[in-house]
Amino acid sequence: MSRFNPSVNTKALDDKIGVLQGIDNYSTVLTKDENGNVEKIEVKDGEITIQTTNIDRDANGNVASVTEIINGKTVTTTLNRSVDDSISSAIKVVG
Repeated sequence: MSRFNPSVNTKALDDKIGVLQGIDNYSTVLTKDENGNVEKIEVKDGEITIQTTNIDRDANGNVASVTEIINGKTVTTTLNRSVDDSISSAIKVVG
């Protein structure tokens, strides 16, 4: 017995698929520094930038801070490190 029923109206299913396809048309653009480390991540909807994340590094190449910009709001997280480069604390500033 076949489970496929060609007489079923597929318009409702086609409509749902069309909606789902329209949900996430975003692309992600990565920018890397001269050492190949990601320094910027942009989430775009076509030509419109939805979110930007900037990653700053210290002289040793460790992540020093991450700044996220979403809808005109900026959140910066700064990582403080111990002498052995382990993270000792993180400070978040919303501006």
